[in-house]
Amino acid sequence: MDPMLPILEQAVRIFERPRRIVVVVEGDVEELEAVHRLDMAVELGRITGKQVVVDLSGVGFFSGAVLHVLLAQLRRGGGLPWLAGPLSTVALRRLEVTGTAPHFRIFPTLFEAMCLE
Repeated sequence: MDPMLPILEQAVRIFERPRRIVVVVEGDVEELEAVHRLDMAVELGRITGKQVVVDLSGVGFFSGAVLHVLLAQLRRGGGLPWLAGPLSTVALRRLEVTGTAPHFRIFPTLFEAMCLE
């Protein structure tokens, strides 16, 4: 019998704060529903004018669809979401290989991103 590997649930939780929209992402994000929730949160930031902070500290891997959502506001002429970590080696590598890492403001922790005025 093959050993059972734990299945990490994909979760995208959205919190609205006075100056920020905080998106906490957990698990390896590939499913359409999780990507759609992330897209909704980024759009909420555009509508409200609040900075979106995406906490990727609980993510080992994210799909190209997630990167597409994260870059959507730039294509629409808006600002990019801030990313909070610590980012996994795989997630950071995806940003570096695609050449998008320098375009994002990446914080070591969510706390540091939230403390910035």
